[in-house]
Amino acid sequence: QSQPPQVAERELTAEELRYALHNEQMVLHYQPQFNVATGTLSGVEALVRWQHRELGLIYNDRFISLAEDNGLMRDLTHWISRAVVRQEQLWQSTEVPVIVSVNISADDITSLTLPEYLTELLADNKLDPTRLTLEVTESALMGELKTALDILTRVRMKGFGLSIDDFGTGNSSLVMLHRIPFSELKIDMSFVKNMDKDVDAYAIVETCVMLGHKLHMTVVA
Repeated sequence: QSQPPQVAERELTAEELRYALHNEQMVLHYQPQFNVATGTLSGVEALVRWQHRELGLIYNDRFISLAEDNGLMRDLTHWISRAVVRQEQLWQSTEVPVIVSVNISADDITSLTLPEYLTELLADNKLDPTRLTLEVTESALMGELKTALDILTRVRMKGFGLSIDDFGTGNSSLVMLHRIPFSELKIDMSFVKNMDKDVDAYAIVETCVMLGHKLHMTVVA
């Protein structure tokens, strides 16, 4: 049964989100990624959702900025990481070789403790870091590029995958590719969804694929 509009659209609070993070109200949905050449499952992207007690399922676009503005981003990232690790253990027990991609925010990529936290988390649970890819958008990188460069380089050195998301929408895409050791390039949806009817969008997608392969990166549409 749908919620009344005034309830479904009401403003969420930091107190509600803090409670949700510590009382198992967050859930992960997994979006599959397939190898175009073989049609086989190559990985999944973990998408966080909030199963609110009153409002039902809330998508991340309604609460990520709330987390960032109230100092809850670290707690959210840690919850997502732990949940992904639990799921990876289940998949590993069934011998399903799945790489999981996790979105990280501007706050995360300037956190000096992030590489060590993730490394210890996976080591404690006997998981290979190559099974986890961290996704970062170009816009998130623009704030403190020098610090982000240091953090993300350390992430790659520890074996994690590193994906640049929404590629093509920032102001200095090529600079990012040159300075940060990404292993994956995700072409922005605005180009992909229009490429079958827009010759310019098609050309951009084609060029991004060629560029990614030239740089020995996996390319995701």
